[in-house]
Parts: sequence; structure tokens; C-alpha cells
Amino acid sequence: MTRYRINASRVIFEAFDDETVLINQDNGNYYSLSNVGAHIWEFVQQELSTREIVREIECAYRGNKTDIEKAVQEFLSDLHQEGLVEQECDDNKNENNQLSMSSPPRSEQKDRPAFEAPTVIRYTDMQDLLLLDPIHEVDESGWPTSKRS
Repeated sequence: MTRYRINASRVIFEAFDDETVLINQDNGNYYSLSNVGAHIWEFVQQELSTREIVREIECAYRGNKTDIEKAVQEFLSDLHQEGLVEQECDDNKNENNQLSMSSPPRSEQKDRPAFEAPTVIRYTDMQDLLLLDPIHEVDESGWPTSKRS
């Protein structure tokens, strides 16, 4: 079973209404995850398995199950490639049995929002500024000091 967890040594983030903003402290990139992407990030915080995340998204949004599964896996892979999450394979952990195991009844399906494939939007325009860390890089020369040398 594959799980992803936040790369806590590199990543800081803040959740807003339907958007989560992340900063990779190693490279100075910042990211925006909105709607479905922000929802998936919440499940990553809970350290749910990929299968559990897919099931939760299938229950929360209207859409083709195959498309949802593919999009969620691609999104998690993108987060991993950007160094925002770490991948963990652990066959010993049991899946949470409290999660929804099937789609809601048809009468409830029409009330759910339509699924839109999540994307990781990366911004690089503030790398130099974000790599200046006056709190952690203070030495005899003063601050701010760039992490790039």
C-alpha cells in the first residue's frame, strides 16, 4: 500500500478557504493547490493511503472512477517530484475501515461538485526572496544571508 506524507523538513503550508499554499524551503518555489488538490492535501496530512484518498475523492465528487483514480495518482506523483511529499510503501498498516467504501446513492450524487483533475501550480518568481531566511541564517555577518552560496 502506498502512502504519501508531507516532507516536513522542507515544506511549510497554509490552508485557506479552497486553496492551500505550500513553500519548498529548499528551492524557494511556492505552490498553489486549489479545490480538489487542496482536498487531497488534507488527506495527505492524515497520511491516508493512495487507495483511501481515491475512495474519498470518488465519494466527494461526481466523475468517472477511472479518471479520478488516474488524476489523483498523477497529482500525488507531481507532489512527490516537487519534493513536497515523501512516498512510503507499507504493507503492514491497515486501512481505515471508517472510510466510505462505496459511492453515495444516485440521489446524493447530483448534489456533489463535478470532479476536475487537480494540478500543482508552481511559482518560481520569488525564489531569491524566499531563500533568504533571516531567522535561521543569522551569523557574525548579520542577516539576511542567502542560502545560496
